Amino acid sequence: MAGSETRVPEYSTYVPSGHTCTRCKQGIKQLEPARRIRIIGRVEGTGPLVEYEHLRCPNL
Repeated sequence: MAGSETRVPEYSTYVPSGHTCTRCKQGIKQLEPARRIRIIGRVEGTGPLVEYEHLRCPNL
């Protein structure tokens, strides 16, 4: 039900290594500031309930 999902920016944080930015699809480096995005309306088990984005994507 992707149409009923809402992305809510929560706060800036440092992300554990291995996460990918949902906007630019590039890896987020360890100790690189990122924005935590909570997904409201996503059914558990159909994808992550939390995503991360660069504060400023390197190539956008």
